Amino acid sequence: MNLPRSGHKRTLALLFLLASGMAQSASFDCAKARSDTEKRICADPAVSRLDSELALVYRDTMAGVAHKGALKGWQKQWLWSTRDDCADAACLGLAYAARIAELRGHTRAGAAAGGVSGRYERHYRNKPDKTATIDVFALPGNRVRVLGSAHWQSANPDNVNIGDISGVATLDKKVLRYRDGNGDREGEIGCMLTLTFAGDALTVSDDNRRCGGHNVTFDGAYRRASGSK
Repeated sequence: MNLPRSGHKRTLALLFLLASGMAQSASFDCAKARSDTEKRICADPAVSRLDSELALVYRDTMAGVAHKGALKGWQKQWLWSTRDDCADAACLGLAYAARIAELRGHTRAGAAAGGVSGRYERHYRNKPDKTATIDVFALPGNRVRVLGSAHWQSANPDNVNIGDISGVATLDKKVLRYRDGNGDREGEIGCMLTLTFAGDALTVSDDNRRCGGHNVTFDGAYRRASGSK
């Protein structure tokens, strides 16, 4: 069958797009890859496909949640603390597979784990005190991913101490006992907290003062940020 010239052009254009898609499986333009991590992703077809798959899973997860700011922060934290810490394709493959599974698990959990997902801001005198936030993500099996940051500042603006938490714990009747186990010496207890949820309210207590620098504490009354359920 003879195609008109315009038909040939459309066919060639389609073939070009298909070829481009086969050659470029990562979620970003490999021709513009700059970091070592991006170059490792582009150099391995399997990791490239996982990168593309994660981009789709992340997009679908983002579309289905109200706590978009918290989810975005969670993804950024994974990128720099987990993905970018990999030195080879094998590590990247495992990291991507685990991340895809965790995001899908969060989507499946939905309102599970008591509907606690969202970003919580510490309040003082009915106003956010802007010194501590905790992001919570429900996972299957009543497990919860917790990410948090807090800081303390003295009268000297240059004297600032910070603290961060990141881990998974099990929610039991609206109470979550967080423990990261990262002490200064092997076997030493690290950060410990108790999180108690009540609707849009969160009370953090029992901070053992091992969750950050001097005077840093996560204890206090928190409220779930508007539009973050």
